[in-house]
This record gives sequence, structure tokens and C-alpha cells, in this order.
Amino acid sequence: MIQLLIIGIVFLLGVFMVVVCVILSSPKCTSKVCLVGKTALVTGGSSGIGYQTVLGLAARGCRVIVADQNVDEKIQRSLIKESNNPNIIMQYVDLASFESVRELARRLTASEDKLDILINNAGIGKGPDKLSKDDLDDTWQINYFSAFLLTHLLIGLLKKSSAGRVIFTSSLLSHVHQLSSENITATEIKSSEYFLSYSDTKVALIIASDIFATKLNKFNITSNVYHPGIANTAIFERSMRNMEGIGEKALVFVLRLLLFFLNKTPEDGAQTALHLAVSREVENITGRYFGRLSETWKPRICKDKILCEKIWTTSETIVKLESNERL
Repeated sequence: MIQLLIIGIVFLLGVFMVVVCVILSSPKCTSKVCLVGKTALVTGGSSGIGYQTVLGLAARGCRVIVADQNVDEKIQRSLIKESNNPNIIMQYVDLASFESVRELARRLTASEDKLDILINNAGIGKGPDKLSKDDLDDTWQINYFSAFLLTHLLIGLLKKSSAGRVIFTSSLLSHVHQLSSENITATEIKSSEYFLSYSDTKVALIIASDIFATKLNKFNITSNVYHPGIANTAIFERSMRNMEGIGEKALVFVLRLLLFFLNKTPEDGAQTALHLAVSREVENITGRYFGRLSETWKPRICKDKILCEKIWTTSETIVKLESNERL
């Protein structure tokens, strides 16, 4: 009887592990689409998921512009060597400065004929509690406001593509945000606690992507957002070093366990971004939230159209969009 019980427990554990492995597995983007003649821009492409996204695009023949604060010839040479594609360009941008974002857009508008793929990948986790160069929460500006601004400024180049694609990188933590109407005024969007800034920015990206999708549809430009799952990148280590409270330390413990057991690499995390950038099966899909190469559910706040519109209009004010830059 005891042996049967043990066998039964082992069997159930085996079934559980199989189910977990299937749920948490990292499918690969298998699209064989050739991207020769296409140009993509990837923010934060010098490391982590961004670096692997650049490699995936370049390996398919795409001309890739890496927009990053870290403009290093060694990184450029490494990307070129690994992909065997010499058409990889490094462009400096400091996403903590709106003027730097505008300067990047001006350079690209002058140098590029078109832009086919825009991947707003760059982001930070929980950093030191400080303000950006525009006196905004650093996490909010780098993760959300600069991506919002850059996308607006590059619409002209995206319109020149036969089928432009805009992609935003969100997070699973978008589901545990605390963003609400209480955090938003006509001139300000902020988190109730600094610890929540990361998850709040990630749900804001989903909301922005949805509205971009609606406004850009008439130009044959799609806009989608995805989460990469829990990938072992430097963003976790940097964030965990800045977590101090009991609740934050408990989160650190859980994250370390997940990272240990999942062993998900930046290359794994880049697969959904590549799927959205290259696959034919999503070429007419817009306004969706993806994970593991397939559509997933959005946080409930995304259904509140009035609040979403308020976030959009306030964002326009914060990034100081000119009238001719608004959609």
C-alpha cells in the first residue's frame, strides 16, 4: 500500500513537472523570413535581450540600428562577427533625456530613407531613487516616456515602410501594478511607491501600444507589446542590489529561485520580440499583448478606456509633443 502511494506521488510529481515545463518552456522564433532590404531600430541593444534581438534580426539580413547609451565598437564588432552581417550601426541615446531622444530622431530622419521595425526594448528595473535630466522619475522616463516620445518622432520614417512594425517590451509584472487615476493628473503620472515604478511603467507601455495600434492602423503600421518572461539578465541583478525593505528582500528571494530553476537566457527572452518583428503570421496583427509567441491576456486597467486616454494625453504633455508631432 505504501509502495503504491509512493508511486502515485512520484507519478503526480512527474505530471506536475511536465506541465510546468510546458508552461514555462521557451519556444523559438522559427520564421525563415529574409529581412534583406529592411531596417530596424532596437533601443538598449548593447546587452541582454536587446543584444540577442539585434543578433536575431541581423542574422536574417536586416540592417540594424542599435540605439544605446553604451556605444562601444567592441559590441558592434561582436554583433557583426556573430551574425556575419556588417550592416549594424551604433547610435548614442540617453533615454533619461528627452533632448537626447530628439537628437537621435533628428539624426535618423536625416540619414535613413525608411524604418521598417522599431523595437522599444530598453529599460531599467529598480534603480537608485533619483530624478532624470528632465526632473522625472528615472524609471518612468527611461522605461516609458522616452519610448512614447521616440515612437512619435519616428512615425515619419515608419510611414515610408510598406508595412511598419512597432514593438514594446513589457513585463509579467505589469499584472501587479498599482497605476490608477489617483496617480495621474493633467501634467503628471507617477507611482504611489517608488518600488512600484517598474511594474507601473510596464502596464503604461501596454496602454500606449494599444492606442498607437489604433492611431497608426491607417498608415499600415502595427503596434504590439510583449513580455519576455523571466530571463536572467543584468536588469535583475541591478534591481536586486537596490532592494532593501522586507517585502523587497522577499521578492529578491523569489526572483533568485525562479531564475535558478527556469534558467531562461536573454536569447530565450528575445524570441517573442523576433516573432513580432519578422513572422508573417503577425503581419496584420495589431494592438495585442504577447508572451511565448502567442497572445496573452492584458491587465484589467487596459479595458478602462477613459483612464487609458488620460494616460495618453498626459504623456503627450510630459514629453512636450509639438502639435505637428501628435497623432
